[in-house]
Amino acid sequence: MIVALAAFGIAMLTRGGLTGADDHAEGPQAWRSMETAELRITPPDAPTQRLQVRVADDRAERAQGMQHLPAQVIRDQPIWFVFAEPRQVGWHMRNVRLALDIAYVDAEGKVIGVERMTPNGGGYGHEQPIAAALEVAAGQAKRLGIREGTQLAID
Repeated sequence: MIVALAAFGIAMLTRGGLTGADDHAEGPQAWRSMETAELRITPPDAPTQRLQVRVADDRAERAQGMQHLPAQVIRDQPIWFVFAEPRQVGWHMRNVRLALDIAYVDAEGKVIGVERMTPNGGGYGHEQPIAAALEVAAGQAKRLGIREGTQLAID
C-alpha cells in the first residue's frame, strides 16, 4: 500500500509571501519549521559535493513540501524528506509551480531511483520502500551527479 504524503490538513495551510532564498520568516508554518542542513552527495564515479537543504522530518513538513512556494524558492531550497522507518510513499505535485527531480533513497543512503515530476501531476513514487527522498528543481539532479548508486547523507 502506498502511503500518501499529502495530509488532509493541507488545505488549511496558509499561503505566505516567501519571495527569495533567504526569506524564512514568511510562508506556510510547516515550511518555516523545517531545519536546514548540509547534504553530502557522493556519485559512484565523481567527487563529493555538498548541498544546503531544508529537512522535512515530520508529517506536516513532508506534506507541505514545495507547495505554495515561489519558483525562485523552489530553485534555491531543495528539500530532504526523512522517514523514521523505510516505507513506500506516494507523491503529488498539486500547488507546485515548477517541475522537480526527486531522488528516492534506501536505508543505506543509496539512490535507488530518480524521477521527474511535473506541476499538477500525481502518482509518483518508487516500488521499493525508501528512508529518504531529495526534491530539487528539474535538471538539478543531473547537474549534481545524482543518479542510481549515488550516496546521499546529511553531515
